[in-house]
Amino acid sequence: MTRNRTDGRAFSAEAGPWWGLALSAPLVLIAGLFVVYPLVRVFADSLGDGNPFENYVRFFSSDVYVRTLVFTLLLSILVTVIAVVLGAVLAWIMRTTSSRWIRLLCWGAVLVPFWMSVVVKNYAFTLLLGRRGMLNEVLQWAFGEGAMLELLYTNTAVVIGMLYSMLPYAVLPLFVTFLTINPEIPLAAQTLGASRMRAIRTTVLPLALPGMVATSSIVFVITIGFYITPVLLGGPRSTFMATLISEQTFSLFNYPGAATSAVVLIVVAVVTLATAIKAVGIDRLKRALT
Repeated sequence: MTRNRTDGRAFSAEAGPWWGLALSAPLVLIAGLFVVYPLVRVFADSLGDGNPFENYVRFFSSDVYVRTLVFTLLLSILVTVIAVVLGAVLAWIMRTTSSRWIRLLCWGAVLVPFWMSVVVKNYAFTLLLGRRGMLNEVLQWAFGEGAMLELLYTNTAVVIGMLYSMLPYAVLPLFVTFLTINPEIPLAAQTLGASRMRAIRTTVLPLALPGMVATSSIVFVITIGFYITPVLLGGPRSTFMATLISEQTFSLFNYPGAATSAVVLIVVAVVTLATAIKAVGIDRLKRALT
């Protein structure tokens, strides 16, 4: 603290609390306007005018709504597991490889889908997986007409499209996690007699567990909200919660029902994140993602 002011009052280089409040006011205002208010409004709309739990009872009493929720959760879990497993393998290769070209190829495979629009990626898969798409053309050329596969507008196409979109979200956090692990640790285990897979399983995976839990929760929370991919690649037979909410809003004009479905998804996401924090602790999750 110095007294270089002419009026004799002390000058401090540190800004006071009111300056901090004033500087953070735009961010607080934006968060309140575009995050807090919509969440509160959706929750209020889901309660309705009469019995506050009537819409939730109607939701869980409907076989269609429950099947849609279960289908969304199961498909999201499948995509999450595959994305984390493939992401861990790719991230570990990027961490340990000594080949510059392999590293560049892996980074390109991760970043190019990350930079592409979701619509562009999904339309690309409609061209690849369609009845006259590139994949079927190659199969017919190699094995004849009987090798044609009906992939488009199936759950398989939805899983492939979602996995392609979510793989970068799995690779990048896991790569950060693997940067904190010395690659010589599994080599030391191998010198003591462990196989390569056992060395990775007993040394790398325990150290990477917080990062894998954090990555799984992030991928799952994003996946349950997919809308464009199920519509374009799954067709009418692939019903997702986001498509159900869209139908309730724009086709049935059932705003309380749509709000109820949205709140159910929000609760699932919050429970998922809370479970991840409870499992490994908030400090370990922060270290895994930073």
